[in-house]
Amino acid sequence: MDLLSPDFGVFFWQFITIFLVLFVCRPFLKIITRSLSDRKKLIDDSISNAKEIDERLNNMKELEKNCLIEVSQKKERMLEEVKILREERINGLEVEYKNLVIEMKKRLKAEEEAFAAEWMKKSYNIAVMNVLGCTRRFLYSELSNPKDQNIFISALVDKLSLEVKKPNEQQIVC
Repeated sequence: MDLLSPDFGVFFWQFITIFLVLFVCRPFLKIITRSLSDRKKLIDDSISNAKEIDERLNNMKELEKNCLIEVSQKKERMLEEVKILREERINGLEVEYKNLVIEMKKRLKAEEEAFAAEWMKKSYNIAVMNVLGCTRRFLYSELSNPKDQNIFISALVDKLSLEVKKPNEQQIVC
């Protein structure tokens, strides 16, 4: 147990050994200190970078939440706009449809009136042709004298010209 008890000789040689080691290691001490300080600086930079990255990540998460909220709000606004536009378009189409129906009714009525007028004209032409046919038969069968035929034809023409001048009166053909 002599080694554990304080002895001046052991203490002296230990002191000399430590100074000798320090003297030998002295040129390497600057390199070791520099590498340790570089290592400390690298670790400090890494820690600050990690904190900065963590802060950026938190900001990105917050920004993502804000973007999602903004996108959902824009989506809702766009849906509302689409609903409004759809309603306006439907109302516009209903008005356009009603206008088309009114226009088609007017066209059909005009076509119907034109068809009726054309039918009346054809009917009158057929009636006139029948009257003229009957008149011709009457002329040839009853009136053999050309003078009597001319008198009858001129009276007929006068009567027809008077009837043409009065289109509003109801005409009775006998």
